[in-house]
Amino acid sequence: MGKKRNSKTRQGLCGVTLAQGLRLTRDAEYERANVHQVVSQFATGDGNVKMPLNRSMRRYAKHIGIELKKGE
Repeated sequence: MGKKRNSKTRQGLCGVTLAQGLRLTRDAEYERANVHQVVSQFATGDGNVKMPLNRSMRRYAKHIGIELKKGE
């Protein structure tokens, strides 16, 4: 039996649970603060973010056409 494959393309809210859907519509400032806190650890001073990506995200970035550069 073959492996079930999932697409990483955006397909609206298909596959979103009720709890996840409710989180999308409330308390956006809390979510934004959490994201900012994590991203600030990897921010350089010039407005860029140097965040390590796992293999899956590197492949996805290549698939959607984002050019990644090797870090120092």
